[in-house]
Amino acid sequence: MKNLFTLFLVAISLQLFAQSGTVRGKAIDDETGEAIMFANVFINELSNGTTTDLDGAYSFDLAPGTYTITFSYLGYSDLPISELVINAGKVTLLDVRMKEETELLDEVVVTATQMRNTETALATIKQRSVNLIDGVSSSSIKRTGDGNAGEAFRRVTGVSVEGGKHVVVRGLGDRYTKTILNSVEIPGLDPDRNSVQMDLFPTNLIDNLIVYKTFSPDLPGDFSGGAVNIITKDFPEKFTFSASAGVSYNPSMSFKKDFLGYKGSSTDWLGFDNGYRKLPFSKFQDFPDVSKNDPRLTSLTNAFNKELAAKTTLNDLNKSLSISVGNQKNFGSHTLGLFAGVNYVENFNHYENAIFNEYYRDANDNSYFQSRKSFGKLSETVNQWSALGGLSYTYKTINLAYRHSMYRVVSKKQVFLLRRIWYLTIL
Repeated sequence: MKNLFTLFLVAISLQLFAQSGTVRGKAIDDETGEAIMFANVFINELSNGTTTDLDGAYSFDLAPGTYTITFSYLGYSDLPISELVINAGKVTLLDVRMKEETELLDEVVVTATQMRNTETALATIKQRSVNLIDGVSSSSIKRTGDGNAGEAFRRVTGVSVEGGKHVVVRGLGDRYTKTILNSVEIPGLDPDRNSVQMDLFPTNLIDNLIVYKTFSPDLPGDFSGGAVNIITKDFPEKFTFSASAGVSYNPSMSFKKDFLGYKGSSTDWLGFDNGYRKLPFSKFQDFPDVSKNDPRLTSLTNAFNKELAAKTTLNDLNKSLSISVGNQKNFGSHTLGLFAGVNYVENFNHYENAIFNEYYRDANDNSYFQSRKSFGKLSETVNQWSALGGLSYTYKTINLAYRHSMYRVVSKKQVFLLRRIWYLTIL
């Protein structure tokens, strides 16, 4: 009976907790765009409140209703927000820009349910930066509906995107572009290119995309076209979940009856081989001398797959799938943030009159001569998936963030790269 009573109390507590709403946001200096630390956030109806942290962020729970919240800080004019409606189980985002008191003659009263002005903040960063920079804010991305960073970068002046993923700044090739993730340099994930594939990053996990077109001491020195900085969200403002799927049709490459293929493994569409291409013997196997007609050589040769020619088949449409999720949770003075995203793409490339050239080098003058030239069809199936995740934790003045990014691409061969980045900042 005692256990049942305890479970009843827990259920009532959870029900009461679920009926509250959350107010969350940041306090920002209107002139500089910088966060205001330890600003007072006062709920007039409750005669209670909280303060912003080192990042200018605050969060608290309220029972459903209508409230007036006043923001104040020494040297700044008080900013009351009236008629703020709190709904049960919902997160209300309220970002404010506070002005210095000397700049105001009258009190300013703002009536709204939420205020978000990240485009203005990005414009302030551009104005005060010693570098020549450009970029795209998260609010601008939401308005345009871009699904990944590659689509969003196309809207930056002087920037183009090759194949929907490789950034080219001021017309220079991708080898002259450097990619930075949260101000940490990351290498290119494609062995044939220098830049990072931008379709790896879903836009709802991004705060801002910044393009540096000039040099400064805090940037890597091995770029000439530009440096791209992808700033992800440490703490998503509220629970977000998005899923998207798409197909595309190319008249010259889709639904081709003469598309070249072969029997691969049943898991190729996932980017993994299930062992179908595995050598039929150990890679340390000793091969007998061909001149001795050793019968073991025949048995080893017969162990290989005897199918060498490609088969014609009907290919499909290009397909893509993207899923992402993010949220943050407060535990008193502790805050835990999480975001994760997964992307999958399957593309078919088909060329009717591909040209294949072979060259050899002259050892005397290092010049190259063509040894053979052939024509034919070229078909390629590309299956790739990517995952990006982040975990952030804040307790008072210590911020700890862990980000784990992984990328895999399969196109007749497998390339794998795994990188882990730890951030530990004590303020």
